[in-house]
Order: sequence, then C-alpha cells, then structure tokens
Amino acid sequence: MRSLGRTASQFRILGPVTATFEGEALALGGERQRALLAVLLVHANKMVSTERLIEQLFGDTRAPRSGSAANAVHVAVSRLRRALGDDGAEILLTRRGGYMLELE
Repeated sequence: MRSLGRTASQFRILGPVTATFEGEALALGGERQRALLAVLLVHANKMVSTERLIEQLFGDTRAPRSGSAANAVHVAVSRLRRALGDDGAEILLTRRGGYMLELE
C-alpha cells in the first residue's frame, strides 16, 4: 500500500490491484488499466518507457503492431488518469518516451 501525502489515496498491488480515495474504492477499469497501474506502482517515481509498458501489458505474443501498441498504452494511461479522478493528472505524468507515477 502506498499513500499520497497530498491526498488520501491508497494503492494495493498484493492480491487484486486496487486504489482508494478517502476510503472509497476507485473503479480502475479493465485488466489493462490495472496491469498498467501495477507496473507504474512497482516503478513509482521512475519513468517507465512506452516500450517496457508494451512488453508488460501485452507480452511477446499478444502485442499489436508497434504503432497500435503505443496507442493502446496511451489509451490505457488516459483511462487510468480518468479512473484516478482529480489526482490522475497530477500523479500520472507523461515523460519523453514514457510515463511516471509520482508518489510521495
């Protein structure tokens, strides 16, 4: 579980991936958004490249063509930001070549 200092958000990655805000469970969406959140939590405060996210989310066998895989990651990030509510844009940051979940 990680807690954000500026808000009452908590994340759990042992067992089912969950997120709460002020004690209320957030609807994280499907498998891809939950997997994305888990990868970003494991690498909290570090930029994770889009290529690494593609590997983690799709593996070698399920990855779409490279352009559509990058687009699928972008869509998953957008949906995850929305699911995280007001904190989404503040903590899920776009960096050159990837994304970063910034936590205190």
